[in-house]
Amino acid sequence: MTFKDLIEKNNCKVYHLEPKLENQQVVNVIAGDLMSEVLVEDEENLLLITSLNSEQVLNTANIVDAACVLLVNGKIPQAPMVKMAQNFGISLLSTSLPMFEACKSIDN
Repeated sequence: MTFKDLIEKNNCKVYHLEPKLENQQVVNVIAGDLMSEVLVEDEENLLLITSLNSEQVLNTANIVDAACVLLVNGKIPQAPMVKMAQNFGISLLSTSLPMFEACKSIDN
């Protein structure tokens, strides 16, 4: 599944999308709300799925070199969070799906 497919399948709202990411394959995914658990990840092109809606998510995503953050449960990022995503070069998406359903859609 490409990130473009992910956006379509999960009916994602796109707040920032890095052009190079759209056609890349989603390979590495981590889902959770404890950023301390995300910090142990060491994978490239990581997709971070979380219901946490704070700038700390983007700081963590930047540290682990995540390519994309997907906010679940209909979370809407505030303007400073969108600006951080743009500055860090991290795609930022949101979906109304709960975390389990968003993860399940990637597996199918």
